Amino acid sequence: MVVLTDLFQFNSEKQKSINNMCRKTKSAFITAYNNGLFGKVFNDFGSEFTVMDKDGEELQEVMIKNIEYNEKKDQTVVTLLEGFKHKFEDNDQVSFKEVLGMKLKEDEEKSINDVTVTVKVINPSSFSINEDARNYTPYEGNGIAKQVKVPRKHEFRSLEEIESESDQSSFFDQNMLISDFEKLENKQITHYIYKMILELQD
Repeated sequence: MVVLTDLFQFNSEKQKSINNMCRKTKSAFITAYNNGLFGKVFNDFGSEFTVMDKDGEELQEVMIKNIEYNEKKDQTVVTLLEGFKHKFEDNDQVSFKEVLGMKLKEDEEKSINDVTVTVKVINPSSFSINEDARNYTPYEGNGIAKQVKVPRKHEFRSLEEIESESDQSSFFDQNMLISDFEKLENKQITHYIYKMILELQD
């Protein structure tokens, strides 16, 4: 990994050059500097970077009240016991344990226990899963849904791409942090000011 922290030693052309070299050698690249109230950090971990743990938080476990197929919504809904709330996000994965019932109709040796499913959030106390409850015998009771951390691939763009004159979409990039919730456009202005500082420095 290469980390640059001195704006005045590394002008924009040097930063882009070092970043491009890092991409060729599959090395991570970070440039970071601070000017009083404002600072800038840019990360490029390559076109294929795998995050093994997206948030560093402990795995969630929640107690289940019911698992059933909802005809109207055409989905399998998992409802939690009263007082339990989950913090799952869409596309998180969970596996089940200690569920009574829910045996596979085709093979009653198998059940929904230890099956890993993908979550879609309905509300803080329920979520749907990409497993059809109609393939299982009815839910009888108990059960825990435990979060499973799944590696995720992320694609980073180079500094040259982000700061090219022809690509103004970087001003509205979803990874651009909001620095002032009263003036949401400030992040674009700050980004533009840093571009001007680098041009002046050059």
